[in-house]
Amino acid sequence: MCLFIDAEKATEGNPDGYSVARLCRVLGVNRSTYYSWLAGRETVAERQRAEDELTEEIREIHGKSRGAYGAPRVTAVLRRRGQADQPEEGRADHAGTRDPRYHPPQAP
Repeated sequence: MCLFIDAEKATEGNPDGYSVARLCRVLGVNRSTYYSWLAGRETVAERQRAEDELTEEIREIHGKSRGAYGAPRVTAVLRRRGQADQPEEGRADHAGTRDPRYHPPQAP
């Protein structure tokens, strides 16, 4: 919804657009939600770029080892290169070794 509001709002490039207040009211979205989304867009894009760079670096390390290096060795190489630590859940995801949608069965 916020993406739609951003596209349809009145700007210099879109003088026939609607006010943010009106779009939010019609769509049932709080204006604070829209402005919060707008403020976070740059942060999200920056984080995604950093994750993409890290993913490429991990793939390079893994490829150069001809698939022999797993997460512990890849992490060690990254640390030697001065790469900052990633959260635990991000390490396996970046290496492509775990599907983030997979949830192991819970014990009864």
